[in-house]
Amino acid sequence: MATLPESLKNKKFIFIAYLTAADGKADEMQTLLADIRKFSNSNDEPGCLTYRTTRGVGEESNKFIVIEEYADEKAFNFHMSCEKFLALTKSGTIGDIKFSFSEEFQ
Repeated sequence: MATLPESLKNKKFIFIAYLTAADGKADEMQTLLADIRKFSNSNDEPGCLTYRTTRGVGEESNKFIVIEEYADEKAFNFHMSCEKFLALTKSGTIGDIKFSFSEEFQ
């Protein structure tokens, strides 16, 4: 799905996912993302430093933005293989997805 840029492989980075729910699937997507958020922000996924979920309002209510921060590539790969994330990818709720990687600066 997402390939981590070589320059970020051994350091902390931010991953932002822009999701559009398939028709009629926005509420289900929200539930699945909430499950992932709960897991990712727990001690069960220590390499995930931040996992925040947002949902658009009004005509944009089928659009979601997820802001994630990982300690390193190992943490990101663990997240992408966790049961709750895989449930989202197999659910049929994703109509479209775009993503970006970035580094925080001071």
